[in-house]
Amino acid sequence: MPAGNGSPVEDVARDEPHDLLDLGGLILILFWAEWCSPCHAMRPEVEHFAANAVCDIAVCAVEIGRCPRIAEHFGVQSVPSTVILRDGVEVHRASGAKRRNQLLRIVNSLSTADQ
Repeated sequence: MPAGNGSPVEDVARDEPHDLLDLGGLILILFWAEWCSPCHAMRPEVEHFAANAVCDIAVCAVEIGRCPRIAEHFGVQSVPSTVILRDGVEVHRASGAKRRNQLLRIVNSLSTADQ
């Protein structure tokens, strides 16, 4: 799954939902499409979030045209969408472009919910 391009965001290459579900810990998944302008605008925000995350979270991106089975498995109906998993279980979902500070607030709220 690694992007191999030095990015803190891993681009998912295999269209296998279990590749994501089997990962442990906290994972933020960005669902996006090549043709989607808001998706392209959101990518740098997600990269900045991933590079500066203070908690232990993996961040990956799923291009729905290349990975339709994953998008279908997660029921993605609009892009950009973000889904956060904890040990393979969905704990948060949001549609629409988000800024890095919004992503940080979401993840922080999930972390404080654990306490």
